Amino acid sequence: MFSIPEFETKIMITALTNDNLDPQAILSATQQEFRDMTIQFVDLDKTTGHRHILLATYNALKSRSLDQMISRSLAIEILLYVAAERQITQAFARMGVKTETKRIGVIATSSSAEIFPRIKEHLAKSFNQECNDDLLDEWTEQRSEAIRELFRMTDKEIQTVTRSGDSIRKSIQRLAIERSALLVVKK
Repeated sequence: MFSIPEFETKIMITALTNDNLDPQAILSATQQEFRDMTIQFVDLDKTTGHRHILLATYNALKSRSLDQMISRSLAIEILLYVAAERQITQAFARMGVKTETKRIGVIATSSSAEIFPRIKEHLAKSFNQECNDDLLDEWTEQRSEAIRELFRMTDKEIQTVTRSGDSIRKSIQRLAIERSALLVVKK
């Protein structure tokens, strides 16, 4: 759980695996049950992990506080920032969850963290498993390639941002977060 005092907001980021269930239906049901908060699902294998999701969520909250949101909903705004995309349909295509999505990142924001255990319980029942925060930063070669392709990262670009002692993963993460942050400039 993360606390963002300037927005009086708590953020929960967790993950689940999906065994061919309909995550959009589960998301809708979860949003209906927890109406007084924001909940969004993203394709975890297209993000660079919890830091990417956290900073995208922070930027969406900042956009809302400045009354400069691209969308009318904080949940959609979070998706736009995670995807680094201004167009909602493109953001859904890039980061949205589908039945075939294997790993799902879950973002929830609320003024109080007390509700988060109930959300995790609801998600555990819906997906027939417990939330697994370890999935957030677990990388595979396929995940690395999917992120590079999604954010159109070239080898030269990755080499350019790689600092001495950094892993390629760290450089890919840095570039994805940069693209997300640059969404503000694209407005």
